[in-house]
Amino acid sequence: MTNTATRMVPEQDAYSVKQAAVRLGRSEGFVRKLINAKKLKALSDEGSLYVLPSEIDRYLSNLENARP
Repeated sequence: MTNTATRMVPEQDAYSVKQAAVRLGRSEGFVRKLINAKKLKALSDEGSLYVLPSEIDRYLSNLENARP
């Protein structure tokens, strides 16, 4: 089971997995692994996954805070 919630997602309010990968500078597979590992929350809409910008900001913030 993935870390997703089902609801209608307005496209302008969320990134597709591909867009999230570009935003993070990583691959789509890496983003999917983050979602499956529950390190990045995603929303599901008709079989597609979307990541809210606030989730990407939260993930990046956690990375910055983890640096020594």
